[in-house]
Amino acid sequence: MNAPAAVPLPPSHPLDPSRIRLIHHGSAVRDRMLERMIETLARTDSCFTLDFMLIEVDAGYIDELRRLGERIAPGRVHFLPAIPAEQVIPTIAAYDMGIYILPQRSYNYYMVLPNRFFDFIAAGLAVCIGPSPAMAALVEQHGFGVIAPTFEAADAAAALNALTAAQIERMREQAREAAALYTAERENHKFVELFQRLLS
Repeated sequence: MNAPAAVPLPPSHPLDPSRIRLIHHGSAVRDRMLERMIETLARTDSCFTLDFMLIEVDAGYIDELRRLGERIAPGRVHFLPAIPAEQVIPTIAAYDMGIYILPQRSYNYYMVLPNRFFDFIAAGLAVCIGPSPAMAALVEQHGFGVIAPTFEAADAAAALNALTAAQIERMREQAREAAALYTAERENHKFVELFQRLLS
């Protein structure tokens, strides 16, 4: 798993139902169709906003995403500078939800358990994902997010719009509880135990 090192979190901030802040961070890879999350945001209620913190790896792609956001969700999609990895979790902890809608264009995308997903959990965020099986299994197990029935923007937006403030608050609480279970330290310990069994 791509679980991060354990990071002490600040106290959970109160949710403002009039401004529910979503975050997505990572590399701006065109094949990941990040525009799907902007299309999702454009279909949500006006209380939702979406911030991106992206590392540019495809020249011009972030500019394309920025123009799309300005066109279909003006004032609600923002692009922030990328930050060092060790600052990600403390920074995104100020948000309410992490979002990762990754259309299944390959087997790797189908079974993905990306580091940003575990960053969301470590930061105590509720999550919104598509029906990616590996991520969905953990969301269902721990109850820290919402799973859209498809990867289509309309379905993901409907899943977000159906959430109540109380549900999001509960998901954030569940994420904080799950964060202790998915850390680099715990995962490394599992590997050590596995190798010890193999060598014994």
